[in-house]
Amino acid sequence: VTVRAKQQLTVMRSWDRAKVLTYAIYWGIAYMILQVLVANLTVVFLSWMIEYTAGFGLVAVTAIMCAVGVMMFLLPPVPGVPVYLTLGIVLAAQGNKTLGWAGSILYSTGVGLVLKLFSSALQQKMIGENLSHYVKVRQFVSINSTLMKG
Repeated sequence: VTVRAKQQLTVMRSWDRAKVLTYAIYWGIAYMILQVLVANLTVVFLSWMIEYTAGFGLVAVTAIMCAVGVMMFLLPPVPGVPVYLTLGIVLAAQGNKTLGWAGSILYSTGVGLVLKLFSSALQQKMIGENLSHYVKVRQFVSINSTLMKG
C-alpha cells in the first residue's frame, strides 16, 4: 500500500460508518428513481401518446410529438431512445397513407433529427449561455483546462 493510499484509508476509518451507509442508501434510492422509474414511466407515457394520437392527422400528430419530444429531450433523466421509437411508430403510422412507408419513415427520421438538434441548441443557448456567467459553473466545467481548450 502506498503512502497516499495509507493516508486515505486512515481518513476513511475515521468516518461515521452509519452516516456513510445512510448516504449510500440515499444515492441508491436516487439511482432507482432516476434510472429505473423515470425510464419505465417514459415508455408508459409515450405508449399512451401513441394511443392518444391515433385518430389525429399527420400535421397535428407532428406538432404534438414535437412539443412532447422537445420537453422529453430537455429532461436529463429521460433516455432518448423511447422518444425516437415513439416518433418512428406514430409518425410512420400516420404518414403511411399520404407519404407511403418509405416517405413516412424518412419523415419521422427527419423530425427526430430536427427535434434532437433543436433541443441541443435550446440547452446550449437557454441553459448553458445563461449559466456561463457564474464562476462556480465555470470551475465545475473546467473551462480553462487544456482538455476544454484543445
